[in-house]
Amino acid sequence: ASVEQLAATDANSIGAGPFGTIFKAKDFRSEGVPIIFLRHISPLKYLTHKPGFMDVGKWEELFRPYSVFGGELLITKLGEPPGVCAQYPVGIGPAMVTPDVIKLSVNNQLVSSEYLMYYFNSDPAKRFATGAAFGTTRTRLTLPLFREMPVPLPPMAEQVRIIDEVDRHLSILREVETEVDANLQRAQALR
Repeated sequence: ASVEQLAATDANSIGAGPFGTIFKAKDFRSEGVPIIFLRHISPLKYLTHKPGFMDVGKWEELFRPYSVFGGELLITKLGEPPGVCAQYPVGIGPAMVTPDVIKLSVNNQLVSSEYLMYYFNSDPAKRFATGAAFGTTRTRLTLPLFREMPVPLPPMAEQVRIIDEVDRHLSILREVETEVDANLQRAQALR
């Protein structure tokens, strides 16, 4: 299926943030509605370091359609490679995306958000995103190209099995990382 076929049916299910004509630095604040930049998206993880905020009044007036509210996927339009994906956490309130970030609300009747997130971070998806992206100074994955991105779509039961298997492998990796970190700290102490 294409990404567009897997998106939720509401009007703003696939989109990127507003462009410079209405997205002004003067509307940034030290608090308010969080702004999601490229730096906040890493494979499988939404990051909160170096936050930026939008004026709440401006957000209500102009930027609500460019916002996520919990559970949506966030995909980078730029980067090496473009197409890195994380899920916006549920329960932390709304945030708005910048023009370099795609938001995707998934049709959960057809596909699991977690399955799609794992797929977007896979080698086949990265090859597609890298091959489809273009630009002279910075390669960019455009919204029309992203909408047409092909996604292998197994039945929901198999998606759940794939998610469980990926989670199992990621759990093992996290355990190994924790053990390596602990051993590095012990090595430092021994010096």
